[in-house]
Amino acid sequence: MAGGIVKLLIITMFFLGLQANEMYSYAKINGHKVKIHSVHYYLKQFNNYLSEKQINIMNRVWNKAKPFDLQYTMTAIAFKESAFGRALSNDNDGRGTDLGSYGVFHNLVDSVYDRYMSIKPKSKIEQWEIKLYLAKRLRDDFDFSFSQALAELKYWENYTIARGQEWNKWKLMIMRYNGGTFGDKNTKSIQYYYEIVNIIKALKLYRDKHMKGLK
Repeated sequence: MAGGIVKLLIITMFFLGLQANEMYSYAKINGHKVKIHSVHYYLKQFNNYLSEKQINIMNRVWNKAKPFDLQYTMTAIAFKESAFGRALSNDNDGRGTDLGSYGVFHNLVDSVYDRYMSIKPKSKIEQWEIKLYLAKRLRDDFDFSFSQALAELKYWENYTIARGQEWNKWKLMIMRYNGGTFGDKNTKSIQYYYEIVNIIKALKLYRDKHMKGLK
């Protein structure tokens, strides 16, 4: 009896291990062992866990990004950052600054502030009030969040091209979108790139069933 239970436990653990392996793998980045979620993991999220509201956000991103040929890129970023609007705030993404990142694309408030304010007030109180306004607008205004994410992507695309790295511009654009100037050397930003790649692969598998008319 005891032997049968042990055998059952071993078999269960084996299949749980297989299932875990389907969900993620490990990559060595800058000497660190890093977990990368699999295409299967993201496809499972899309098939089983999206609400109607999230699907609506996904479709809005797709339609709005398509004229820029960024429909896969921005849809993947919207899922990675906020799960299509489920988590619109990341207060811990400030990287040592006043506020975090907000909206469907988790735009970093300080980056939006620098882009939004050509002339910055000297008063710290005024600066703080403007940043609070921007954080709220990013959360509440999809079009504003989209425009800021697009501007950020285009900035890093042009930055990459200007440095003679056009041959690798999409990859570097994604890494730098996440990690800034040195994103291509940052472990978390390189991991972010691999996650975005797998989300896009899952989107391609998912699209025919749930995104009809959005080809």
